[in-house]
Amino acid sequence: YAWTFEVSTKTDDTPPVVVSVSPRDGSVGARNTAVEVTFSEPMHPLAISGAFDGAAKTFRNIEVIDSGTNQTISGTYRLSNNYQTVSFVSGEACAEDLCGNTVFCLPENRSLQVQVHAATVGAAAPQAQLIGGRFDGAVDASQNSLDETRDYDRARPRETHLGSPADDVVWSFQTSGLLDRRTPEIAAISPTLEAEFVNPDAPVQLTFSMPMLSSSL
Repeated sequence: YAWTFEVSTKTDDTPPVVVSVSPRDGSVGARNTAVEVTFSEPMHPLAISGAFDGAAKTFRNIEVIDSGTNQTISGTYRLSNNYQTVSFVSGEACAEDLCGNTVFCLPENRSLQVQVHAATVGAAAPQAQLIGGRFDGAVDASQNSLDETRDYDRARPRETHLGSPADDVVWSFQTSGLLDRRTPEIAAISPTLEAEFVNPDAPVQLTFSMPMLSSSL
């Protein structure tokens, strides 16, 4: 399969930032809550998705850590939403839902900390540097490292884009001992059923009754 495209004379030197996280910082959630991070632009899939199972060479660019034991929780990080949202689902099976599907859980009644690591910045900041043939933190599709301090200055790239740990994104939340057994429903659709004279450019929209796992959509 072959295709063609054209490039301009411009380069993308705008580093990505985190625009939203779930669960919110300081909140308390059910054990089967998924952790999600949404970035300001499409991210590099090899730098922002993977799995951690405790082995030495597994994915650690994003970590969900049990604050009590300081242990990283095993699970899978999946990229979705036009490469802008990464979802973490724990590897611990804990129950079945009403449809017989396996439910995966975080540790119960624990304080958890999420760390999204910025990548090591090379000489041409904000471009990230390959470490051992891979990026050691979050980078966008143009290989710019995460800039949580939002202080990158094109006129002073070396001084302002520091990489990890200065530009890491860190937040914490608490889990309860409960499971959220609710099932989502579609609460509204647009265009509506049997709608007439709909603008051909109108978006098709679904509104759900509760927050949804981005990687399932």
